Amino acid sequence: MTHTLILLRHGNSEWNQKNLFTGWVDVGLTDQGRTEANRAGELIAAFEKQPDIQYTSLLKRAPTGTVAIGLEDHPELQSRGLTLLTAEDDQVAVIGGPDSDVSGVLATLAAATALTMSADDLHIYVLDLLGRGVGALDALPHTGAIMVRNDQLALRVIRWLSGLASERRTLLAASGASSMAEHRSLGHEVPPRIMLVINGTDRLMGTESAHQQLVGPLLRLLGDAIGVGIQIVLGGGVRLASHKIGMNITRRIVLQLIDRGDYNAVGVAKTFATDLATDRRAVDVSSGRLTQLGRLSSPGQIEGETIRQLAGALAAPSRRPPLRFADVTWPLPLAAARLDEARPPDVYAAPLPIGVGSETGEWLWLDMLEDGPLLGVTGGAKSGRSTTLAFLGKMAADRGRQVINVVLSRRSPLAQLSAPWLVTCALDDIEQVARTLGDTPVILIDDLNRLDDATVLKPLLGTAEPFVIASAPADTLSARMGVMREMPSLGAGILLAPQSGLDGNAFGLRRLPEELISDPRPGKGVLALAGEAIQIQIPILD
Repeated sequence: MTHTLILLRHGNSEWNQKNLFTGWVDVGLTDQGRTEANRAGELIAAFEKQPDIQYTSLLKRAPTGTVAIGLEDHPELQSRGLTLLTAEDDQVAVIGGPDSDVSGVLATLAAATALTMSADDLHIYVLDLLGRGVGALDALPHTGAIMVRNDQLALRVIRWLSGLASERRTLLAASGASSMAEHRSLGHEVPPRIMLVINGTDRLMGTESAHQQLVGPLLRLLGDAIGVGIQIVLGGGVRLASHKIGMNITRRIVLQLIDRGDYNAVGVAKTFATDLATDRRAVDVSSGRLTQLGRLSSPGQIEGETIRQLAGALAAPSRRPPLRFADVTWPLPLAAARLDEARPPDVYAAPLPIGVGSETGEWLWLDMLEDGPLLGVTGGAKSGRSTTLAFLGKMAADRGRQVINVVLSRRSPLAQLSAPWLVTCALDDIEQVARTLGDTPVILIDDLNRLDDATVLKPLLGTAEPFVIASAPADTLSARMGVMREMPSLGAGILLAPQSGLDGNAFGLRRLPEELISDPRPGKGVLALAGEAIQIQIPILD
């Protein structure tokens, strides 16, 4: 019998370029080396004989993004070969029973891929619906977010990925390519590969699932993400194979199931049931072969601890870091928001911290000179309007501003607020307080809608260039008549706990994030600034 052996040397490496001996030192490829590797793949794909067995080094200069995840049986050759996970595996389902460690396998697959690619070229996002088994991936410099039973954060990430898929489709159309692999072969730089790992996909199934709001966006992402460098790896039980989320995924890795009768439903013959009783023994449905999935840890070690140790030796991204999504807790105490570590933009002449961005976890700022002279705060009952005014007043006082609280209603929580940084005055006291004003004071007005005419406020508003923060219903702030006729012009707005997509009209916002409307909470909302909607959370004063 005649056999064909194909030998493939890695492309030009960073040390090749410097004329250094490489040996076992794990150095990456240069741009030239990546081009050479892509060309080699094209030549092998076009060769008349395709390999039955492939062996590859796990060093970074070997095929980037191709990961050996196990050893598969080749009984007809009396040998074993590598089970590989490649960038072309757009969607993968890891299916197993409760005792088959699906979560651990997902963590190993993601971490093993990270070991073959830099954090500039691979970005990992993890949706953990079970709350166990994949947390160690957070230590990888490749990881942008781990969403532990947090549907709001998960919804943001899934929708962001759908938008990213659309952008990449446009990129491919411009180059005339049908996939990222073809785009690269044409000599273009490809964007980072995205890996979305979902642990406990079963939790999305069923009409009574608590996570129903994720199903529609995830189905759209599954349809949009093929061929654009967004890899989705789902882990779950046998139902995953028949549910609309996973029924069209052909790359299935099946571990031990509880019922022998379930194997046919996932595309595996019942005869494999005995073989799968061994830990991490699986069937790769696409090839029909038994495979022994690997571990990164040595015998006796815990996989998660090994992943964390390996992550510590990996380089941080230098050019294309993953977009990091912050899991901002609710409610958010001011002490937990780390304002002392925040710095305003250098170009802001009079910066005021106004809250924490729900998507980034970073502090948001206004320039009181550029974004004023009026900041409107609106929202329904119990939305946190008064609390927001008190918080913003404290932030202004901490920056040396004189803060005046105009009381229009005894029911306002601000009417009961007593603090050394706050000067409280009733309407009858306005002229007296106005004579004590310094330069650029901050004026708080809660329930502005209780005034029919703002003329009474002129002693405060007409001098010293104040920055005004006023709360009122949306229809009051959006009106050009009534009390607003005598008020300063509206420069920015905060909309709290919106109930409808139309609630942003007061600030010229035509669309609001759906997750805010589906789960309105006091102190959470959007900052409307220059026509842009930025999700915000107002911290609670300690």
